[in-house]
Amino acid sequence: MIEGLQSDRSGQGKASTSSRRDLRRLHLLLGSAIAVALSGPAFAQQPASGAQAESADAATIEDIIVTAQKREERLQEVPISVAVVTSTTIAARNLIQLTDLGRLSPGVQVTTGGRSDRLSIRGVSSAPGASIEQSVGTFVDGIYRGRSRTSSAGFLDLERIEILKGPQGTLFGNNAIAGAFNIITAKPTAQPSGFVRGVYGTEGEYTVEAAGGGAVTSNLLARGAIIASGSSGYISDSGMGRKIPAYDNLAGRGTLLFEPSADFNATLKVEVGRSKQKGGIPNEAVGCPPNPVDFPAGPGRFCQAALANGQTDGVDYRRATSPGQSFLLRNRDVVLTLNKMIGDGELTSITGYSWYRYNANIDVDGVPQVLLHIAQPERYRQISEELRYTSAKGNFLEYSVGLYYQNGKLDSDFQNTYGFLATAIATAAPSLAALLPFNITTKFRQKDETFSAFGLIGINPTDRLTISLGGRWSSVKKDFRQANIFGRSTDNYGQMMPYSDALQSVAQAAAAAVRLSGQNFYGVAGVPAYVLSRKDTKFTPSLNVNYKVDDRVMLYASVAKGFKSGGFNAADVSRTAANVLFAPETVTAYEIGIKSELFDRRLLLNLDAFRSNYKNQQQRISINNGPTLVSLIRNAASTVAQGVELESQLVVTDQLKVMLSGLYLDTHFKSYPNGGATSAQLVRNPLAIQDLSDRSPPYAPEWSGNAGFIFTAPVGDFKLTVDGNVFFSSKYFLEETLDPNLVQQGFARIDGRVALATFDNAWELSVIGRNLNKKKTYIFGAVTPSTPGTYGITPERPRSVAVQLRYKW
Repeated sequence: MIEGLQSDRSGQGKASTSSRRDLRRLHLLLGSAIAVALSGPAFAQQPASGAQAESADAATIEDIIVTAQKREERLQEVPISVAVVTSTTIAARNLIQLTDLGRLSPGVQVTTGGRSDRLSIRGVSSAPGASIEQSVGTFVDGIYRGRSRTSSAGFLDLERIEILKGPQGTLFGNNAIAGAFNIITAKPTAQPSGFVRGVYGTEGEYTVEAAGGGAVTSNLLARGAIIASGSSGYISDSGMGRKIPAYDNLAGRGTLLFEPSADFNATLKVEVGRSKQKGGIPNEAVGCPPNPVDFPAGPGRFCQAALANGQTDGVDYRRATSPGQSFLLRNRDVVLTLNKMIGDGELTSITGYSWYRYNANIDVDGVPQVLLHIAQPERYRQISEELRYTSAKGNFLEYSVGLYYQNGKLDSDFQNTYGFLATAIATAAPSLAALLPFNITTKFRQKDETFSAFGLIGINPTDRLTISLGGRWSSVKKDFRQANIFGRSTDNYGQMMPYSDALQSVAQAAAAAVRLSGQNFYGVAGVPAYVLSRKDTKFTPSLNVNYKVDDRVMLYASVAKGFKSGGFNAADVSRTAANVLFAPETVTAYEIGIKSELFDRRLLLNLDAFRSNYKNQQQRISINNGPTLVSLIRNAASTVAQGVELESQLVVTDQLKVMLSGLYLDTHFKSYPNGGATSAQLVRNPLAIQDLSDRSPPYAPEWSGNAGFIFTAPVGDFKLTVDGNVFFSSKYFLEETLDPNLVQQGFARIDGRVALATFDNAWELSVIGRNLNKKKTYIFGAVTPSTPGTYGITPERPRSVAVQLRYKW
């Protein structure tokens, strides 16, 4: 058995009645608050450690200011579950992109490895796909980034990252039905300030980042930042002749802050970036040859080719695939923020333009030969405007009301090169024999337009009690255009020369002959493209009540509804509206909690319990399409996400802090009778489905947490800091069919850091260690097409060590 990956055949059944199941879960939830506090190693809110270096000398818990409710507030006074990663933690751990957040906060996972990334909070995420927005919204300086491709954009000179857990429909909207990442970049300051840092580590890891600025004139401030980062990879690929995944990232930003008077300011930000990766999906083959009990036919097509190439079974950081695999993201962002004081409140306008171009070249077959390769170019453009008025805080009535508009256009292709079908295609259509490899490209364009009106009104009957009523009305219109074209691949990754109009029908017949079922040409040769439109309108209310027992203890309770718009299956070529369209999903969420600072603010103790009921959840289902699998989005499930979170931090002495946080999570499909079938089930029945009711979705471990410490002591003229952290997780599935061969075992991973700095923190030299106990963990798994019983597994980076030198002023 492969270390860290296990076959899990438990949990196949379900309770006889939902009432008994819910009663058992209720008992478990009631007891879990005590269980987490007493026995669950944890780390629910990284913000507590986010302030590590800055507050190492302080004898009390440090205040962190956030804008989770679109106004500046102390983190401990925000009546929702929020985790914060500060600029100190980002630099100390050399976090360079969103995918690095997956081991910082329990219940939060950002994974890559497939054709699109997955953002998950409390076990709830979006099905992977180019045409679907993420259930966890990402917002950078108020600008929405809803597409998963942007998760590979690099971090640059950030002030903090706020992780908002649970639906955020009222103030953020934009499909943030599971939560949101609220990212705030550093702003110019009147006093000259900045930093420069360099990192070098194992596997050629490097980062060079610099930022700085100050006053240009008495009312104009400026700040600039640039970062270059990358690595040479940790998996040896003999077919590519190098280690992969090899990263090479570059980004720059300029920010101007104009403040002509005390009641008005304007901020203009321009940012450009490029994120490049060589190696494609960093998978290794598992189950080659496959288990003969479940797969008696023996190795499938691509496994046979791998065995002929001498490839070994299992994860050993070695593979042999085709050269040329890569991911490339180029992005641009322009944001203009205007703030004007009107009365005792502030009117804010945020105008944004975002653009990116992305391309993925993927070797699906996992061997050096060109058997099945895919290219996915994608281009997206978005303009948005938010106009919001926020009243002053502390009055009897506090409120924030606003309007939002967004317009986006997405162009994307699925370019498939079927090299392994060359002989079969030539036999079925001799006129195509000189025009191979055979290529089918599905093109789609989606235009979206969103209008929203929102408000949050807080009533303060007393100085301790606040009752907040909120709501958001949203209207989302989407237009869809799709074409499907046959042609000849002009390179190994899907660049295609379309066949002539006369040969399109010949190619369609050949595709049917080799069992590429349902592949018809349209949008070419006089056949019109397939066009659809949809419009979703929804009002989502919220209610939050919080009571301050005293200045350091707050109780809160909330109920909120959320909404995620419907969309289109870009990969479905049936031209049947019932198949192509998928409907919105909705949620009703409940949460209660306590936030406290005790013993003269030396102990931070936060606890919350939550339950979110999702309906019509958008899930991915893999459908057998002859020699390949086709992944489609369906409104397949109703899901419950419930659990208890603990976050604590104790200042033991002026030199020692300890942190303990954790999450007990019970996320399960309440009803999912038509789930996608596993590879073994499809071997027995190509049309199989399975009932996944009462099963947990992927990336939803029952237990996860963090435990850490930070110790600081003087050493001569310097300050020594030792920072240790253990992240743990129980087992969880890696893909949607809950295949028992794709289960990540429970694990505990140790990270650490040792730093020597001057007492004014101007200079710091540190050594950063990740996965010091060399645990094999995995971030992605999938069935290998046309090869039953063989899977592609993406391992995380093994143990790594880096040295960082930083200077700031």
